[in-house]
Amino acid sequence: MTDARLPGRWLTDPNIEELSDKAWRVMTGALMWSNEQGTDGEIPRRTLRLLHPENVDAGTVLELVRSGFWEAHDKHMQILGWDRTQTRASDVEWQRERNRQNQAAKRRRDQIKSINGRRTEPTVDPDTGEVTGDVSGDDNDYAGGQDRTGKDRTGTELRGSSQVDSWPVATIPRSTA
Repeated sequence: MTDARLPGRWLTDPNIEELSDKAWRVMTGALMWSNEQGTDGEIPRRTLRLLHPENVDAGTVLELVRSGFWEAHDKHMQILGWDRTQTRASDVEWQRERNRQNQAAKRRRDQIKSINGRRTEPTVDPDTGEVTGDVSGDDNDYAGGQDRTGKDRTGTELRGSSQVDSWPVATIPRSTA
């Protein structure tokens, strides 16, 4: 996903303040569309209809051209100063490729760790759904699944667990039942 940037200086730019609401919406829509499509500010004329729900009329296009934000060509409009505020499509693609390479390298490292007996994720038993194994990869800190030995509370020793066969009857406070 690519994002269009609106520079903070536009908040006080008189040229921006003088734009009609429709021209502002069309201009920002054009920035978003061009970033998403990777056209470096080139907006085909047939695409203008996508930039405003009531379509883009000739007056709005003329307003953006006269204000210096767009340049008109036969088959497209060009957003002027694209490189000053937005990232070029070639730079976006370069970053995406770099991210793909980094992710592939991470997957290879994780696979090597798994082959060497160090799991990076817990193992799930397909029959029971139980999570097994040591997620940290350090088998020395695993207690082997045995009950803890030693004192449970001060002065009492843990002697294992026993089955509970009966429970005391509970009553609801302020109840007549």
